Amino acid sequence: MKNIIEKIKVNVGNDEKNSVIVNLRDGGDCYENLPVNEPAEVEASVSNHSSPPSEPTETTRRNKNRNSMKYRNTGQWRDVIAKAWQENAESESFAGMTLEEFKSVTQDTIAERETLEKLRRDVSGTIVRRKVADKETRSKNKRVVYAILASPKFGADSDLYRSLGYVTDIERASGLKREGSDSAPSTDQ
Repeated sequence: MKNIIEKIKVNVGNDEKNSVIVNLRDGGDCYENLPVNEPAEVEASVSNHSSPPSEPTETTRRNKNRNSMKYRNTGQWRDVIAKAWQENAESESFAGMTLEEFKSVTQDTIAERETLEKLRRDVSGTIVRRKVADKETRSKNKRVVYAILASPKFGADSDLYRSLGYVTDIERASGLKREGSDSAPSTDQ
């Protein structure tokens, strides 16, 4: 038998009672039958050999859904519990609380969620108002820059225009390039 096993075939309980037969196939056509005597419980644990490995088995699906937390939102979960409790067992007490006690103890969750929702609406409204204000400010910024350009005292070659981050006409005409916004132009010639 070679060191590499290409195929493994498992037959459960076909030849002998409570036995498992393992067939190993190496590179050639050689099969080797290895009986493995295991209790019957092992047979039952080997389930659904025909399903692909990517599909969960029946027991995996069942366990996955059992006791799983459906509600990531604690407030929603609280509301579902309170509603079901009210509809099915209103007069009963659970965890040492009546339904009304449960509602009052968990009211902070609902109140904080409502506060958060109000704050989110406020933030959304503030963002819209900021966009409107920015549009107006951009318009005013452009008017000031154009006024500096049109000013006979300052104009497109002034230090004021340059300190705003613009390239002056003299620098543009000479092909001089500034490396940073605070660096002075090089005068090497």
